[in-house]
Amino acid sequence: MCQLGVLVLTTAVLVVPALCVDLDAQWKEFKATYNKTYKNDLEELYRKSIWKAALSYIDTHNAAYKRGEVSYYLGENEFADMVSQFL
Repeated sequence: MCQLGVLVLTTAVLVVPALCVDLDAQWKEFKATYNKTYKNDLEELYRKSIWKAALSYIDTHNAAYKRGEVSYYLGENEFADMVSQFL
């Protein structure tokens, strides 16, 4: 039983860094696709956090769409790194 717990923990630890790498690759792709540049590293971190929140919202919404709970599908666009005050 203890071995199973260790195996699950090891698998979880290995999966998390893979997801982070994938998210970093998606962020780079987002910036390249929409020609995004930022004034400095601090602004980029801020915009990346907004983008990650937008992706989470999109994923949650689209899961509801797949369950038939909403009638439309969401996708990422050039505004995914902005909050409404910037739009």
